[in-house]
Amino acid sequence: MIAIAVLAIAGLHFWQFRGAAIAAALEAEGIPTTAEIVELRDYSGFRSTGDTLIYRYQVDGTTFEGREKIEDGAADFWAGLSTAPIRYLPGDPATARLVGNSQSQNWALLILFDLTLAIALIVLWRRHKRGQP
Repeated sequence: MIAIAVLAIAGLHFWQFRGAAIAAALEAEGIPTTAEIVELRDYSGFRSTGDTLIYRYQVDGTTFEGREKIEDGAADFWAGLSTAPIRYLPGDPATARLVGNSQSQNWALLILFDLTLAIALIVLWRRHKRGQP
């Protein structure tokens, strides 16, 4: 069970670190351009997972489409626009992000999960050490 928990943590961290690496690369060497907003999906309600902005942009005659979760409450801002500022990687134009969108770098959930799992592992370890089921 502990091995599964460690693998789950490693997988979540890999996903977050990958996202942070992409964000850093886009900040350092990303090429700014303007994308056309194709659709804004507003997922408000009790089980809201956030709104999603779908955009399309062209690089050297090739059209790419991106979709990104946007910050809570930002749907009203994006609803009135037809274009969005983005940055894409010069070596991989399919990798792009909205400029200024911090939704993709949400570390709070991962840290909360880490703390909860660490406490659970300590409790399990102490029970095992005492010989309790």
